[in-house]
Amino acid sequence: MELTEKEKPVADAKERRTVHIINPVSGSGRKFKKNRRRLSELGDDIYLTKRVSDCEEFVAELLAKDPYAHIVAHGGDGTMGEAVGGIMASGAGATALFTGVPSGSGNDFMHYMRDEKNEVGKVYPTDVIKANGKFSVNVVNIGFDCTVVSEAERIRKAPAIGNSFSYILGVVSALSKKEAFKTDVTFRGVLSDGVEKEEETLSGSFLLAAIANGRYYGGGFKVAPIADSSDGYVDVILVDDIAIPKFATLISDFRRGTHIGSDGTVKEKFRKVMIYRRCRGISFGGIKKICYDGEIIDGGSIDAEVIPNAVNYTPPREEWLL
Repeated sequence: MELTEKEKPVADAKERRTVHIINPVSGSGRKFKKNRRRLSELGDDIYLTKRVSDCEEFVAELLAKDPYAHIVAHGGDGTMGEAVGGIMASGAGATALFTGVPSGSGNDFMHYMRDEKNEVGKVYPTDVIKANGKFSVNVVNIGFDCTVVSEAERIRKAPAIGNSFSYILGVVSALSKKEAFKTDVTFRGVLSDGVEKEEETLSGSFLLAAIANGRYYGGGFKVAPIADSSDGYVDVILVDDIAIPKFATLISDFRRGTHIGSDGTVKEKFRKVMIYRRCRGISFGGIKKICYDGEIIDGGSIDAEVIPNAVNYTPPREEWLL
């Protein structure tokens, strides 16, 4: 009996067509100019994106024709999100290989993967977040965080402002624009003490929400310190609508990832102001914008779920690192 695409085993990497995807106007593009000859000498294909969403569209079209191709995305979190979106749109998640080469303005997903899933040549099945029909591989964030991302992007354009410092300045700038959202939240498939319950609901007024597959965002802020991109769950952090002075005292803990212990226990100073859940899905309304791996889109509500083992990730080879 002939196997369906989902049933076929992943092909040997040596048999695959490898395609490097570069954004020529991003940080990856500038670095790539110095190394294009080296990549070309490897005999791999190279594609330069032409506009926003071009990476996603190109990957979807490529994998529709060649579902076993190896996609090597050079860039930041936005590029990784687009590449994964293309893989998911093509239906080739079970057969294609995906690699990220960190070279953008924000490399938080790759920061996590370099720390935890870094054995070259090994394939790591990786979860993907699907929210309102759009895919994210790192973090989907809502509320105050969207304002921070927008402000950090504006600040990052100034000379000599680094990625992490621009996020810190973005937080400072966003504090003056604090806007909470009041909503009813539904968690689905909540994991607690090793037991999964079908559903949990709560209501509140929140400053921000982060739905995390990876551990970092904002240039190194460890928002979800024990998240695992292959466990079939998302880590959700909801921060109450607290006063600015109180919120300011919590920022350093979010940066270091000390707000949640290694056993999943919320640290005492956060218990009255933060909700933490590991779940398979979440939905709520009352919002204005949603940030997918750094890309901000308008949205009045969100319905997010994790798709377990959606893509096959493998770490970059040394000669691809620019």
